[in-house]
Amino acid sequence: MSAFKDILDGVRVTHVDGTPLKPGEVPNDCGYCNGGAERQPPQVDCPVCRGTGVHPTKALALVASDGDGHGAVLEHNGALYYDLEENGIKDLEELGLGEAPDGLSVFEGRYTGGGYNSYNGDYDDVYLGGTFRELTRADWDAIIEKKRLF
Repeated sequence: MSAFKDILDGVRVTHVDGTPLKPGEVPNDCGYCNGGAERQPPQVDCPVCRGTGVHPTKALALVASDGDGHGAVLEHNGALYYDLEENGIKDLEELGLGEAPDGLSVFEGRYTGGGYNSYNGDYDDVYLGGTFRELTRADWDAIIEKKRLF
C-alpha cells in the first residue's frame, strides 16, 4: 500500500516517503519543522504547518491590493512562508499575486514546476498559480472577530 493511498483513505501507516510509523508516532511531513535527518514530532510553533505535521500543498492568502499589483499579503496558511519570510519577498508581482483585484480578496492556488530538469542538470523555476475570490460572510466574520482565516 502506498503512502499516497494511505492519505487518501484517511489511514496513516507510513510517512509520505514510505517510512513506517512507529507505534504512537505522529506523522510529520512538514519540510520546515521536520527538515532534519531524524523524524521530529510536529512543532506547535512551526510557521508552515502550525503543529499539524502537514505541509500545506494549497496556498491560501488574504491579499490587500490597489488592483495595479501593489499591496500586501495580510495572512496566509503557511504555504507562502518561504517566499514571504525566508526569502523576504513582499512585492505582490514578485510573489505571483500581481493580478489581485482592488480591495481585499482571498487567493487560492498552488505552486507548480520546480522539478529536476535532466536536460540542463538544474531545477526548474517554481510558479504560484491560482485564482482570487471575494471574501465570504464567514471570512468577514473572522476578520471582525480577529480570528485567523486559515
